[in-house]
Amino acid sequence: MSHYPILGVCTTLEEGGNHKDSDYITDLFYKHNDKRISCLSGHVHLLDKATYNVDYYCNGALSGYWWEEGDKKSVAKYWYKETSPGYTFDNGLIENTS
Repeated sequence: MSHYPILGVCTTLEEGGNHKDSDYITDLFYKHNDKRISCLSGHVHLLDKATYNVDYYCNGALSGYWWEEGDKKSVAKYWYKETSPGYTFDNGLIENTS
């Protein structure tokens, strides 16, 4: 789990980038690919899933409500762009609730 995405699709947008150590971390995960690894992050408040040897999830956030009504990029009230406020939990399977 990391605040900043280690790797993600949405990190190519203007909201932010990957974790500073993303090259090192993705190499480390590859070396341990015999283990079940899933990565959770949320800094950019957008929802995506990328798979590069392991699964990387970037998630919406409950704190999204500070966006109040949203802005011209929001598709609905309280949303950030196309992502609603939400959270992720691991019940044996990673699930996004946004």
